[in-house]
Amino acid sequence: MRSRAQRAPRRFRPVADALDPRQLLASTVPLGINISVPEFVDAIKDTNGWGGAPVDDRGWPTTDASIVVFDDRVNMPWNGPDPNAAIPQVSGDYHLSFTGQAKVGAYGADVQNQAYDRTTNTTTADVVVPPGGLFLQLFFTSTQRTPSDPVGSGVSNVHLIRPGYAPNTTQLFTNQYLAALEPFAALRTMDATDTNDYGPEWVGQPLNWSQRHLPTDSGEGPGGDGRVAGASWEDLIQLANQTHTDLWINIPGPATDNYITGLANLLKYGDTVDGIFYPGLDPGLKVYVEWSNEVWGGTSTTYNYAVGDVQKNLPILTDDGTPATDTWTTGPTILRDDLLHTVQIARDFNAVFHDPNHDTIRPVLSWQEGNTWAFPATFAWFQSNFGAPSKYLYGLGGNTYYSPSDYSSVDNLLTSLQAAEQANNQGIRETTALDAQYGLVNVSYEGGPGIDATGDAGQVGLAALRDPRMAQIVAQAYHDWYADGGGLAMFYS
Repeated sequence: MRSRAQRAPRRFRPVADALDPRQLLASTVPLGINISVPEFVDAIKDTNGWGGAPVDDRGWPTTDASIVVFDDRVNMPWNGPDPNAAIPQVSGDYHLSFTGQAKVGAYGADVQNQAYDRTTNTTTADVVVPPGGLFLQLFFTSTQRTPSDPVGSGVSNVHLIRPGYAPNTTQLFTNQYLAALEPFAALRTMDATDTNDYGPEWVGQPLNWSQRHLPTDSGEGPGGDGRVAGASWEDLIQLANQTHTDLWINIPGPATDNYITGLANLLKYGDTVDGIFYPGLDPGLKVYVEWSNEVWGGTSTTYNYAVGDVQKNLPILTDDGTPATDTWTTGPTILRDDLLHTVQIARDFNAVFHDPNHDTIRPVLSWQEGNTWAFPATFAWFQSNFGAPSKYLYGLGGNTYYSPSDYSSVDNLLTSLQAAEQANNQGIRETTALDAQYGLVNVSYEGGPGIDATGDAGQVGLAALRDPRMAQIVAQAYHDWYADGGGLAMFYS
């Protein structure tokens, strides 16, 4: 039997590899991390579409189609230059199975031992990626979804199990991925659920619970085939349960009460999809709940969605005579709209969890760090309409990035980065004081060193990221954060 090579761990930013809160901080201090789509044992779940081929309502192709499974090449135009880039090891035998028949071809691999079982209408094969292989694309031609369907009707239920795992495994996440997350206390799922894909085209288009991405759909990568994309909530809950970490979730901008209530019920009770029961979140784990992502961003897709969304709420947003301005730089209506959505989310979750003290469900309002000038007036407006903010919110905070000003050398970059980190602390203290006035906790949804890794400056930046002193600066930043009264902080890797 051919030996099977285990896939190498997913590449993380060098500073994240050294960031272990158990070593840097007391074990009781919460430090979380932002995640993208998890690394699944079934590599198809990490994909995001079938090359433009038409698909059914579950994302499976209805004609002959191809799919890029992975592209781990380094020093390409979109991810280089980086002379010291780590080369992932992704070679080995992948186990392919799918419902239907097809001629299977591959670019970047050999297809071997293909067989078809008429009794189950299932095709299986081995997909062998040679040593050094970094790109895999599969081609499905002469497809026939069922024996009675015409040729060219597509396939469904495609699975590609990574090397080192049994073909019939039920394991969801790779061992290396679970080990990489083990040190952290919370997982923010903004990127994993493709939150930023809900842009202005969604204004006036409600997103209901029935439209969510399901764990049995094709692929959980971002932006797939124009469908609602990203990791399924069921799989992310299982990830939190397996790693014993709290969740920080981002509710899509256009989500309706129906969507929010459905998500709350899933977290509390679990649900059944295609005959499979998916449990809810383990008791004792907490859920930080945020509406959308960086709606203050000025040019982001989520900001542009928020600008359109503001219009329907103008009567209440401006009931005290505040000008009907949209941008966060010229008026507070975006902030007020963000607060309105966050409060409605808190109400919907509380109706399911009955958690008025935010012991389990922790609604948070995230804004740009340092731009807190509009909050006193906004909270005064809110209190006159709805009561104390702490009735609905657990926390208020922003990002905690710090960036160098000097890229002339690694030493100068790190020196200026350290100075920027220290300069951040005054803003952290001011936000903590603002939170305290309203009975809230200062939380950070993203943070870390903001390093330019492009062009000539990028070579210095990459070297600095790999310098041992970088981890020391990051550790000091979190020591300072907690010393200045911060609560949960989420590193962005």
